[in-house]
Amino acid sequence: MVRFSALLGLFAALGCTSTPATTAFTVDPNACIGTEGSGVTDQDPHFIYDCQGRALILRGANAGSSAKVLPHEPSITEADIARFGPDWGMNFARFLIFWDGIEPQKGVIDEAYLDRVGKWLDLFAKHNVYVLLDMHQDVYATKFCCDGAPDWAVWDDGKPSKPQPIWSMTYLQPGVQAAFDHFWNYADTDKELQDHYGLAWEAVVKRFHNHPAVIGYDLMNEPNPGSMVDITELLGVPADDSQSPAFDAQKFGPFYQRLINRLRPIDPDKWFFFEPRFGAPGAGLPQFLPKLVDPRPTGPRITYSPHLYSVSFEANETFDEKSDHTVAEWQKYRAIDQQTQNSSLVLGEWGFDYKWPGAATHMTQILTMADQMMAGWAYWSYDPGGWSFVNADATHSEAANANQLVRAYPRRIAGTPKNFLYDPEKKTLHLEFVPDPRVTAPTEVYIPAKRHFANGYVLTVNRPAAEWKSEWDPKLELLTLTLLTPATTLVVVDVAPKTN
Repeated sequence: MVRFSALLGLFAALGCTSTPATTAFTVDPNACIGTEGSGVTDQDPHFIYDCQGRALILRGANAGSSAKVLPHEPSITEADIARFGPDWGMNFARFLIFWDGIEPQKGVIDEAYLDRVGKWLDLFAKHNVYVLLDMHQDVYATKFCCDGAPDWAVWDDGKPSKPQPIWSMTYLQPGVQAAFDHFWNYADTDKELQDHYGLAWEAVVKRFHNHPAVIGYDLMNEPNPGSMVDITELLGVPADDSQSPAFDAQKFGPFYQRLINRLRPIDPDKWFFFEPRFGAPGAGLPQFLPKLVDPRPTGPRITYSPHLYSVSFEANETFDEKSDHTVAEWQKYRAIDQQTQNSSLVLGEWGFDYKWPGAATHMTQILTMADQMMAGWAYWSYDPGGWSFVNADATHSEAANANQLVRAYPRRIAGTPKNFLYDPEKKTLHLEFVPDPRVTAPTEVYIPAKRHFANGYVLTVNRPAAEWKSEWDPKLELLTLTLLTPATTLVVVDVAPKTN
């Protein structure tokens, strides 16, 4: 998925509704798939919570790029999904859905498409994997090259558009920009595009708001500003007359707010995920969205879900640690965004070809940064071969990047996390949290013992032995930690390899 190298080349050249059927399986109650029923409110909005009130750290993959092609069937199998937890410690999938699949004809919801989505959701729930439903688009619609809107919603004013060798360059074609401009222009006759987009989302939320796998809804993948794009941002030097602040504040932010207001009455509990505009924010530059408001009466459930792709790494297909500051800049600006929005944070997409020189160093940067921000993430993508952590052979054997991608982390925390960090060289995990006495379920920590702790591990807790207990599930490689006495003082947990 080469995103930005063509833009650098350009600069060089210039100098309806139904209810889901009852599932035929029983979801493991210990997995706590779902978000309703906790009864624990007034928690820190910087985290997502499970149905027992534990802070939930999501780690997983996108599923997947293969779904972009009609009829939008991902290449992932149930056997693959069954490996998410036991093999890789993953509890999360960002699952691509498409407007043209939901509303292929104006005003007509394709229930058969939603049925197919539901079958995939059943499989993820069966294997205790949370799912984020991502309304995906790339370059607006299939008509232009890629995926997204149905043909009837492509208003390009008859302007030309030609698919470019690098797909992201197609965003600059006149017809594509005209189509986006009509979509963002929520006025007069143009209103119906966003209104129908909302109708498609309504159909999804009405169908799946009670599904046990669904954690939330990603409202639009990589929204593009159309003709208001400032391509100089990708060089780190936004134009003096950049329209990005105006786009974010006047068109983009109000779009998100209308959609949240429309969908929240249908689903009062799950999380709405939102992304910044396509391009510069994903490369570590600022964005300008106003604070979004969740009308949910018992507290907001909104998640900021930006993507991360280094322009220079993809353009050069080699990573220069000394000159590429994408991760540090991304961390700085996305932390500001998270505080502005007062929301949780999940890195919705990141990935690259692990064969590129320096890839392992770049991966370490991103994984460490995610721990430092206590953020969830979804790797791009689970499509065997290419950038994936599995190969395209018959058994989907692990690719070279799997060993680095799989790491220890706290999956569910019975309180408010303060910090955690896994050190891949020392193979140590440090976790600090303030327990919430209202949460009676244990803290869960994923420890890839067979992979990284061949001689076993040592668990240390800053409590007398009589005040806590731990249990180990060797199949799922999950450590559960239960405090035996109520407490609200800081808990410090350390996991390290055994030395003998």
